[in-house]
Amino acid sequence: MTAAAFPTRIVGTRGVYHTDLHRSFQQGAQGELFHARSSAGDRLAIKLYHPGKASSAIVMGIGSLADEASPGDAFLWPLDVVDHDGRFGYVMRLAPSGYVPLRAVMAGEVTLGFATAIDVALQIVEGFRRLHKNGYHYCDISDGNVLLDPQRGHVLICDNDNVGHSDQPPTIQGTPSFMAPEVGRRAVPPSASSDKFSLGVLLFLLLVGEHPLEGRRDFECPHKTPRDLDVMYCNDPLFIFDPDDDANRPVAGWQDNAIVRWPLLPAEMRATFVRLFTSGLHAPARRPGFVDWNAALVDARDRLVHCGRPGCGAQQFLDVDDLDQRCWACAAEIGEAGLLVVDTGRSVRFTVVIDATTEIRDYHLTGRLEVVDIAAPAVGAVAEHPDRPGVWGIRNLTSTPWQASFPTGERLEIHPGRAVALRDGTVIDFGPATGTVTFPAAPA
Repeated sequence: MTAAAFPTRIVGTRGVYHTDLHRSFQQGAQGELFHARSSAGDRLAIKLYHPGKASSAIVMGIGSLADEASPGDAFLWPLDVVDHDGRFGYVMRLAPSGYVPLRAVMAGEVTLGFATAIDVALQIVEGFRRLHKNGYHYCDISDGNVLLDPQRGHVLICDNDNVGHSDQPPTIQGTPSFMAPEVGRRAVPPSASSDKFSLGVLLFLLLVGEHPLEGRRDFECPHKTPRDLDVMYCNDPLFIFDPDDDANRPVAGWQDNAIVRWPLLPAEMRATFVRLFTSGLHAPARRPGFVDWNAALVDARDRLVHCGRPGCGAQQFLDVDDLDQRCWACAAEIGEAGLLVVDTGRSVRFTVVIDATTEIRDYHLTGRLEVVDIAAPAVGAVAEHPDRPGVWGIRNLTSTPWQASFPTGERLEIHPGRAVALRDGTVIDFGPATGTVTFPAAPA
């Protein structure tokens, strides 16, 4: 857009910005969003609050956030505060074109395969981990505050004016269907503990496609009053897959996503959700933390395979103890799958299913799941032999050699850029960890 498209000059505490106040690109209850340019030509966005909507607590809170560095590149963090004709506002990076709210996935407007959904989930977890590490809590985690590029699977976290700090009272309660029960009952304000609950709701919606508390109760009460909503989310919530109470199970024809997808999730992922939405409903200390989610998501990522039947290619999570497993989409036999069992020496072991898209990541070698940076380069990847179709190996993508030993007694150094053949019984010394290749015998 030309300079003439930005006729209004707005002065902030750190810079000067140009926008067109007659052309907002998004409006909400609090305010409006406008495209803007900095004096240096950077494309930005400005949020201006409606008159009377910016309380002193909001002004102070956003000013404090703008004084601090962003927790990471995933955040559209307040960069500067402005005041124009008595309207308070703040400046942030502009989300690139192609990003949509995560709720577009829930609405069926965007379809994600399991592989992309897992990578999106890992980025969401890492984003909020960084936020908490800096002493903040988000207060309003929901499917409207996370943006997604469905083509690349990249994530941005927006609406950061809601972020709270332990030193300041929160300025928002949250989105009702995402709030922790204790926050919904107004027993306590939003906190890091309530963020963990809201994060779990978001992940459940992303991976299962339904709300974790909306089963038969939701079906039998289509026209809900505020009191009905309080019962469902706050006063008497019941997980739709509670192992000890089936009164709120999903209803066929109403919550089909949950009925189909829940059994497909790996056992560790299901157990993490069960923990959050049973004992963690009313006991914040029992809620899974970021390491727990990373462990479950990494385990799921390691189990991903693609159906080899022509015309199918459906993604699913392989149960390594079920060699008779069939594709959920076409019922074809999955067939023999190789495994790479990685022992990190830290009482952490990974079982990685060998598929054409399999990657070895840094955490596989270190066993450390405190931080999972899915954007970091892989350290190894399954690759097909360039001259021998159907022969596969693991390519060394690090800068140091690996050592491989084979059942024949042969030993081989795998230099960077080279691959080691995937043979049953092959042992790969990655340096910090050791991996063993196995091909479990198919049932007779």
